[in-house]
Amino acid sequence: MSIRLALGATPTGVCRMVVQRGMALSGIGLGLGALAGVVLGRVLQHSVRGVSGSDAASYAAAIAVLLGVSFAASAAPAWRASRIDPAIVLRDE
Repeated sequence: MSIRLALGATPTGVCRMVVQRGMALSGIGLGLGALAGVVLGRVLQHSVRGVSGSDAASYAAAIAVLLGVSFAASAAPAWRASRIDPAIVLRDE
């Protein structure tokens, strides 16, 4: 990230790039997980009382929480790294 900043990228652009990549990976994982949950939900349907194997509200709530956590997990380090002076980082490496 420091090299991008040293070559003229804006801190906002670098932060946006990192968050977009993190959210894309999270989206892929959540999509595959939701698909596996629907497929395996019928098998586990008998174990969980009161919730069907294809309860849309449960899937939506889980996906919303995980998207929020994924955003925070990618945005916080990206914001910190985009605020560092590139000259200091490049000099240390």
